[in-house]
Amino acid sequence: QFNIWSCRSSSLAEEYTRVDMVAVPTAPIVNALWPKGLLMYVCVLGDPTVFGNLLPSPEVLDAVRESLGSLRYNGYAPSVGEWNQPRYIEAREAVARYSSSVDVTVDPKDVLLCSGCSGALDLCITALANPGQNILVPRPGFSIYRTLAEGLGIKVKSYNLKPERGWMVDLDHLEEQCDEKTAAIIINNPSNPCGSVFNREHLFDILEVARRNFLPIIADEIYEHMVFPGKEFHSLGSLSLEVPVLSCSGLTKRFLIPGWRMGWIIIHDRNGVFDQEVRKGLQRLSQRIIGSNTLVQGALPAILKNTPQEFYYNTLCILQTVLATDRREGLFLIHSRTYDLNINLSILRENPLEVSQDPPRGGSPPGDKHLTGRKAAFCPVRVRAVPTRNNALVAFEMLKNIEGLRPVMPEGAMYIMVGINMEHFPEFSSELHFLEQMVTEESVFCLPGQCFDYPGYMRLVLSVPEEQLREACHRIANYCARHFTISSISPYLVQRKHSLPCPTQAQPTLTTISTKAGGIEDDM
Repeated sequence: QFNIWSCRSSSLAEEYTRVDMVAVPTAPIVNALWPKGLLMYVCVLGDPTVFGNLLPSPEVLDAVRESLGSLRYNGYAPSVGEWNQPRYIEAREAVARYSSSVDVTVDPKDVLLCSGCSGALDLCITALANPGQNILVPRPGFSIYRTLAEGLGIKVKSYNLKPERGWMVDLDHLEEQCDEKTAAIIINNPSNPCGSVFNREHLFDILEVARRNFLPIIADEIYEHMVFPGKEFHSLGSLSLEVPVLSCSGLTKRFLIPGWRMGWIIIHDRNGVFDQEVRKGLQRLSQRIIGSNTLVQGALPAILKNTPQEFYYNTLCILQTVLATDRREGLFLIHSRTYDLNINLSILRENPLEVSQDPPRGGSPPGDKHLTGRKAAFCPVRVRAVPTRNNALVAFEMLKNIEGLRPVMPEGAMYIMVGINMEHFPEFSSELHFLEQMVTEESVFCLPGQCFDYPGYMRLVLSVPEEQLREACHRIANYCARHFTISSISPYLVQRKHSLPCPTQAQPTLTTISTKAGGIEDDM
């Protein structure tokens, strides 16, 4: 019995295989089509860098060059919680400053650095839940929660989000899902895949459900501050007075550097609920790997301090409408709802005050933050009041005119969910079948709602170049027009016009992007 090779994968590896890594049903179709040389309009990947239209700030690149050149960050760093190496303390202090707000001041000792936000989520789930217990996750929701939990023998129960209310949490259903085996609730805000942003009042309602059931919250906030005009981001932990919250975020999305793998956990625990066991558990679990990327740790203080507001603003210009920038214009005195330097860019829609080349009264130099009783901020963002077309509105306006589809206008993040009225496409057995055929006929690849535990929908990514998004939506319109049937259709839909404006620009030349079934989940 010892003279043959018999190497089998572990039961843990087999369990993760069973869980089914997202997008596997669709990826083989795409991989089969691309070798034939077909152009693909890819609206699935959550990696904002793949199309080359969203680039990191030069200040971010300068920061990592300086970190590399200093030769101070080539060794191992503490995993978490150890404070005898000052050069690594600075990274946690920087995250604490960045994450503090009017509502909360974060202590650096409450910051744990991780290998990306997915690494932070893994730590939180593993630290809070045992095999046989369950965690509550949103539906629709990011599939990695299920992958991480079920691979460890932790059950997953879903609570519903309401598309008719902008994907707000169904609070009654959330409470119904809580039981004696529930270990934690996961809240994702802003949302992937929905693009929803919860207001302050709704977050307090969620906290009240958690408080009544004595359940901690894992807050996935990787899209923090990526909100569209008229919306405002509130960190759940900053609002909580009783419920302990583990807030997970990182550099991935807002700073457009997902491959640098820098994330963090912030422990919000005003009453010391986590002090006895959970803090120590997080620290012990973090030692399974030898800390996060040290070069990026060294660059973190400069990245968080020096990245200009214009960079965040320009990213949102692409994802949604704000105002067009122009460096030749003067400086605006802007009214902000927060004292934090990370000024919510929705304020640019609120009729800024007069243009001024001079600092405000009181002597603040141009670009410095200036506060008055009205919470005004003197911000170095040059703006001119020219609305720009943008991806969220482009997608919504084009898709809402397609019979059989129901897009839900997003409020932040990088995604739009689109309902598919399958009764009007009776030749297809499911939205997966519908989307498989759309890849074949139109070379447009969207993720099916099944990937987010929400059949009957598809998700489009808004970070693609606008001309490609327009072409993809036009192709979706043609596809739906060919397969749409009016059998059993409502009188309202019968009266609707079959119209969708064709893009005026020439069809773009696309660069083929390779996808593999095993790697799509990280990019979702």
